[in-house]
Order: sequence, then C-alpha cells, then structure tokens
Amino acid sequence: MSPLKTAVNVLARIQHSLPQTLPVKVNTAYINLPRRLTPYNVTSKDRFHFEERLSMTREKARPTVQIDDKQVKVTRWDFPPGAETGWHTHEMDYIVVPLTEGILNAELPSGSTVENKLTVGESYARSAGVNHNIINGNNEPFSFIEIELKKL
Repeated sequence: MSPLKTAVNVLARIQHSLPQTLPVKVNTAYINLPRRLTPYNVTSKDRFHFEERLSMTREKARPTVQIDDKQVKVTRWDFPPGAETGWHTHEMDYIVVPLTEGILNAELPSGSTVENKLTVGESYARSAGVNHNIINGNNEPFSFIEIELKKL
C-alpha cells in the first residue's frame, strides 16, 4: 500500500477529530485535504494543493499585476536571487515571457526539481493545472511577464 493510501486510511479512522482543512506532511511537502476523509472519497486522481508551510525559508518573489480584465491577467514577477513564488496551482492557461536570461528551478509535487534555462523574449505556454514552486536559481535578479488567459 502506498504511503498516501496508508495515511488516508489512518486519517479516516480518526476523522471525527479532524479540522475543516487538514495539513498532512508527506516527505517535505504538505497536502491540504479540504474535506472529511474516508477510504472511499480519496482517489489517485484527486488533486491536492502542495505548500511548504512552515518550512519556507526563501524570500518571496514580488508579483505586480499590470492588467486584470475579462480576457487576461498580466503579472510581472520579480525574483531577487534565491527567491520563490511559493507552492501554487495555475487555474488558467498561461504564457511566460522572460525579461531576463537565467535559470528558474521548478519544484514539483513529486519532490523532483526541474531546471529551466530561460532566454529573454523566448516565450512558452502551459495549460491550467500546473502545480509547482518556482525558484530563482541565479545570483542575479530574474523577471518575467506571466499572461493568464481567462475562459470567455
């Protein structure tokens, strides 16, 4: 039995004492479980929001919303060296336009880290549902524009 299923089974047995939202530690990440648990209502297809919670020690990246209308949300992200976004899940499809050149590391829920080498003006797009924590792996500040596409 997987560690997650074992944890769910244990939590289901004590669900009468659980709060509304339960942080469960799995390795170094936490999972927010927003409802009462039973072995029958948690499946491998469920999506969880991962947060570092108290273990966060990095400076936060600074988001500046430039446009937020019916079609798009445009945010400029500025990262001092070593800064992070914090764990988040993208609710919309999005496009990233790097304003500086360098490395951004993406921590993933699996515990792995992906190194992304970005070049000024070389954009990329991702679908909604991406869950990660982005970290500036450079000794210099890093900035990009994020364009989130709203469903019409």
